[in-house]
Amino acid sequence: MKALQVDGLPDVLRGETPDALPSHTVRFWFSGRPAPERASNGMVTGAFVNNYFWVSTIQRPFIEWADATGGSAIECHQYGAIAEEAEGLSDAVLLDRCRRDVERIWPGVAGTCIHQHLLRSPPGHPDFRQGVWSRLPRVRTELPNLTLCGDWIDPDRHSFFLERCASTGLEAARSLALPLGLDVNAIPPLLEPHPPSAGFEAYRTFAQALRRRGLLPSLDR
Repeated sequence: MKALQVDGLPDVLRGETPDALPSHTVRFWFSGRPAPERASNGMVTGAFVNNYFWVSTIQRPFIEWADATGGSAIECHQYGAIAEEAEGLSDAVLLDRCRRDVERIWPGVAGTCIHQHLLRSPPGHPDFRQGVWSRLPRVRTELPNLTLCGDWIDPDRHSFFLERCASTGLEAARSLALPLGLDVNAIPPLLEPHPPSAGFEAYRTFAQALRRRGLLPSLDR
């Protein structure tokens, strides 16, 4: 964590900025189609990627290519600890590990990769480790008509990485609309989160009880 310093605005922004981590984007084009059938996008556990998007089902240029060729295309992202581990790998090894995981999850495309691409992004994603959440600056500041938005701003709701940019950006824009004489209703409101499943809520309640008894460490600091 680093203290946030803004020239000319001492003590206005109360909070700290987390360290930044690299991120990677990989894309694979296959002559085959993904099988078995699963969600077209989502998060992954136990793999060398964090999330995936079968862009051949959701983005028009890829849809048109897939329709014309019978193939498919997927985009996967690496963040956090996975991206840190991947930093020390060559492009070929990184792509190979990601492709093998994709083919393990969707064996229908195994052995059909016809093109692959890797984009290494410089450190720009916040390092959300223990103790970060309670020390992030908020969207609203002490100065009139000054708001903050971005990955490293506390949106006062559950969101992560680029979702934090979007949620804090909307919140900042809506808070400035009235002072600037703009129509706040023209700015989309933040979507309310879906309620957690019964199983997750029960687990969270149990973990909170253990934390209150001192049997689990606090995650605030």
